[in-house]
Amino acid sequence: MVAQSRISEVISPNDFIAGTQTARIKQAIAVLKERGGGTLELGTDTVTIPNTSTWTITESIILPSDTTLFLNHSKLKLADGVFDTIIRNNGIIVDESNPNGLARELRHNRNIKIIGSGIDSAFIEGPDVPFTAPHPVNGGAPIPWIGDFYGWRTVSILFANCSDYEIGGFSMSKTTCWAISQEHGCENMYIHDIAFNTTVKNGDGIDFRKGCRNGLTENITGSCSDDVVACTALLGHNSFPQGNYVFPLQVGGNADNALGNNINNIRINNIKASSKCHVIICLAAGGAKVQNISAADIEDNMVASGVNIVAVYTGYGESAKMGDIKNIQMKRLISNNAAVALKINTPLLDSAFEHIEQRKTGGTVYEITPPYDQQMKNVQIS
Repeated sequence: MVAQSRISEVISPNDFIAGTQTARIKQAIAVLKERGGGTLELGTDTVTIPNTSTWTITESIILPSDTTLFLNHSKLKLADGVFDTIIRNNGIIVDESNPNGLARELRHNRNIKIIGSGIDSAFIEGPDVPFTAPHPVNGGAPIPWIGDFYGWRTVSILFANCSDYEIGGFSMSKTTCWAISQEHGCENMYIHDIAFNTTVKNGDGIDFRKGCRNGLTENITGSCSDDVVACTALLGHNSFPQGNYVFPLQVGGNADNALGNNINNIRINNIKASSKCHVIICLAAGGAKVQNISAADIEDNMVASGVNIVAVYTGYGESAKMGDIKNIQMKRLISNNAAVALKINTPLLDSAFEHIEQRKTGGTVYEITPPYDQQMKNVQIS
């Protein structure tokens, strides 16, 4: 039920007086979609008694084009025991006959924003208790379905084939795998001002996957249990289960796709965060390419002890060839607590790394793993 007199370009679930928080959010989004767009504001829930600034959802929020989700001094939280993304774009059309598998279709969305009032006042949080069930292939006792083996529904914010979007202004914690992942046709994105606190297996912060292009990420803080910012282009097969991977982590799959296989033109600036693995990675395999990546002012904040500040490498399938990883330009890379500031483990072309500083006692400034030290072409390291 909707109180019609209160509907405006900015809609709150408080405009809907019946149903759960999830139901009221869905009603608000339906109205915005019907009207061609607008802002869904999550502030204080004045319908629930007692009032609360925490919005606990039992299924993913699915955002259409031209929609802004504004967290106004509030928390968006996935309920305990729910196996789903927290937010995704509505162009991801789930195959109902295989709901955890590949999408049936990736329709284009544009102009979606997920904006918070600031990292100290807006929060996106996973469940306190993740979904638990017997292994979907092996059976046995119930186990948590967390980490990359359990596919795309473990990702907190997932976009595919979406352009001209913005994500930022909040903190993220209690993820069940990657915090933010983008793939297959995602372009012209601005991701900024986010503080991470992830502790789970595969607890990446921001992932650019195959098909991503023309993006900017900046002003990232906090700590991740895996890579903070990853540019990962991998080509492979679409048969699942695939080894330990029960469900696809890319909702659009791993195979060749008209929406794109490469990552191109991503800028990364002012990252003051730490990881148990790497702060930034560039990774290509299977013929996919990672090209034209720039980064500046990257420093670990010593919350976690990482392996590298920056890693440029190949793996997870057929190794990259010369030219697959090209034009990687990075400067002012500062290691306070990583064993190796820069690690290269791939053929590399037309790239430069300037002002690498290793402050960790006994640490290494840079390391190129043989035989790749003989597979550098026009690469400068200073």
